Amino acid sequence: MSNFFSKNATAKIISILFALVIWLYVMGEINPIITIEITNVPITILSENLILERGLVIKNIENETTNIRLRGRLDYVTDITRDEVVLTADLRDLNLGRNNVQINDNLMDDIEVSLFPETLLVELEEIIRVQKEIDLEITGDPKENFVLGQSQYSPTVVWIEGPESFVNRVDKIIARLEVENMSANITASLPLKAYDIRGTEVSGIDIRTEYIEASLLIDSKRTVRIIPNIEAKAAEGYEITDITASPSEITIIGQPEAISNVFAIRTLLVQREELSNDTELIVTLLVPDNGFTVSRKNTKVKIEVEKIAEKIISIDRENIIFSNLRDDLEIDKSNIPEKIEIKIVAIESFVDTLTTDDFNVIVNLEELGAGEYTIEPIIKTSFAIEQKAKELSLISEGFFIILIPATGESEDSGGE
Repeated sequence: MSNFFSKNATAKIISILFALVIWLYVMGEINPIITIEITNVPITILSENLILERGLVIKNIENETTNIRLRGRLDYVTDITRDEVVLTADLRDLNLGRNNVQINDNLMDDIEVSLFPETLLVELEEIIRVQKEIDLEITGDPKENFVLGQSQYSPTVVWIEGPESFVNRVDKIIARLEVENMSANITASLPLKAYDIRGTEVSGIDIRTEYIEASLLIDSKRTVRIIPNIEAKAAEGYEITDITASPSEITIIGQPEAISNVFAIRTLLVQREELSNDTELIVTLLVPDNGFTVSRKNTKVKIEVEKIAEKIISIDRENIIFSNLRDDLEIDKSNIPEKIEIKIVAIESFVDTLTTDDFNVIVNLEELGAGEYTIEPIIKTSFAIEQKAKELSLISEGFFIILIPATGESEDSGGE
């Protein structure tokens, strides 16, 4: 080796330099330095489990990809694909709040790497755990003549866990039960979801209990009568004309087997005496303890009271009806009073409506021949008036009539 450098040293050095120049030329022209860019390269997060152990969690990552610029020899750079580039960000030493994390790459040292941006902005926050009440939200309407009854569910509270900002957004934990067109009792396992105050579902939190067990009674309803239980007495000269409940019907609600044989609801007993005016009472309904409810607890009862009045109806003599008069007789009416008076006693509002057209005075002459008679006429009126009248009578006890042969008959007799 020493002989090699001692002989013709100058020529040999020149040869080596020339070879180096040729190599640099060839490398510069054939395998030049180039720059390429790869955009939106994803960044892999490392050590996330370590920050979770410290009670921290990622609240936000501002940029989860970055652009990369590679500078190096052509034969190195052109062979690199997006899938071969691995970018990582290690979170192990981060603290609560906003952190700029160095992005690392897996590329060889012969390649110059530039990142845009060079760091990853990661915001950490505490993991918190709070307890929330569960709301059972019932949607839809049951079948006609059915209503929602009592509901039960378990559990009624649940723990939720997650990033503080996410957990603090939660306003309600809701389980939804659909009852559209249902007519039978329901039992179901229902999933839980978290919602904010605007009704938007909150994701990114852990609801520690995923389901609740719920039951809901679907009750039947029907309308029944209200029966007033009133013991009332009117004052002297007055009469109780009606006792009514307002409203007169009520809706009862319960399981079908509990209300199928219920047809009326009575009120509690109320007693009143010496009534001379209409009276209104608020009366409690008597609801038996047999598994159903009523739409109201009280009802209004009206006791109507009217004054008893007397009225005299005068019937003209010409309007008296004589029935069953023999064809050969006629009536001498000279001794009959010009008016026959009828006395009727009933409630004031009723007697005020009565006129002479409502009555007839009838004299029955059946089997009576010519002669003089004291007659007791009878009053003929409608059944409704007879029912409502407390007293219906003639003021005069009777009157005197004379039956005489008909004029035509006496002339014929005289001719004979």
